[in-house]
Amino acid sequence: MKKQTEKQQKRQITDREFKKMTLQQKFQYFWENERKHVIAFAIEIVVILAMLVLLLTRKDSALTGVLLNSSADVPKETVTVLNDELLEGAKLSADKVQVELINGVNYYLNDESKTEDNYNLIQAIVEQMKKNKLDFLTGDQETVVVLAYSSFFYDLSAVLSEEQLALYKPYLRYIDQAVVDQIKKAAESNTDVEIKIPDCTKPEDMKKPIPVMIDMSKYESLTAFYPDTTDPIVFAVFENTPVKETVQKVIDFIMKEKLTGGE
Repeated sequence: MKKQTEKQQKRQITDREFKKMTLQQKFQYFWENERKHVIAFAIEIVVILAMLVLLLTRKDSALTGVLLNSSADVPKETVTVLNDELLEGAKLSADKVQVELINGVNYYLNDESKTEDNYNLIQAIVEQMKKNKLDFLTGDQETVVVLAYSSFFYDLSAVLSEEQLALYKPYLRYIDQAVVDQIKKAAESNTDVEIKIPDCTKPEDMKKPIPVMIDMSKYESLTAFYPDTTDPIVFAVFENTPVKETVQKVIDFIMKEKLTGGE
């Protein structure tokens, strides 16, 4: 108790004489008595600033597209052009949204030797979809149709407005929900059933047509990734993309500015 009283007295005396101290004495007093508080305050300020920097500079969920069966050897300039158009053309900020284009990934049709490769690719897609890391897919129409019947993609009626659906109708490609149900039923019963896949360009021949793809064969910045492909190049939206509105803007830009002449 005596020591505490002496310390308090010393502090009181020091405070009374503070104005008479030299600059060096004031600094020494300050350092001996207040440094712990100053250091703690400085650390708190650094933490706050770091959080502000993170909040101000972090980007939204990345816009990620899988360019299925595309060339793995496209020039860097080709990637840059498509990346810039997806950002600038759809009025997206490069400071807020990242675009990741995954090209050189393949799914093989009518090649039994690639069955394991196909299985591994599907598993990888499923895992990334579970993590909400995939937003759209492009590829040759024949291959994408096969994946579409595995229920990977959004019904575009849930992505685009009625006006957009009407405007882009000539470019829409469909799957038949009745066939999807037939495939699921066969899988659940573990039975081999011959299932006929209808022409994706003829919804009138389907029982329950659903638009899931858009033909973008005339979009040169995209088809540059498919130099050896003669099949139409289509665009589909992964069912659980967390940035559906962003993908909608991308589709709208491509269709209006690049394919329909800004109608």
